[in-house]
Amino acid sequence: MVTKDVAAVLDEIRQGQGIGMEALALRMGEAEEALAAFFRCGGEERLGRAAARALGLRADRFETCAGAVIDYYKSGIYFSSDEMQMIALFRRADAAVRERLLALLAAL
Repeated sequence: MVTKDVAAVLDEIRQGQGIGMEALALRMGEAEEALAAFFRCGGEERLGRAAARALGLRADRFETCAGAVIDYYKSGIYFSSDEMQMIALFRRADAAVRERLLALLAAL
C-alpha cells in the first residue's frame, strides 16, 4: 500500500517534469480519475510502481515505489554526475585514504 505522502511526492515529480495528469494516465494505461484519486489518497502499490515507471524512475530496481522515489532524489537532484563519481571513488578507497581525505576536507 502506498501512503498518501509518497503518492503526493510522485505527483510533485510529475508536475516538476511538466507532465499532465491525462498524459501520465495514458502512459500508464489507467483512467485519469483513478490516477488523480491515487495522488490524493495513496493506494495500491501497483499504481505507484506504474506511475514511477511512467515518470522515468527506476521502479523495477526496488520493491516499492517509495524506494524508486528515494533513489530519484538521491541520484538526480542532490548530486551532479561528477559528485556521484567522486562519491563512488571515495567509497572504493581504503580506510586510510578515506581518513586522509576527510582530514584534508576538514582543514579547508
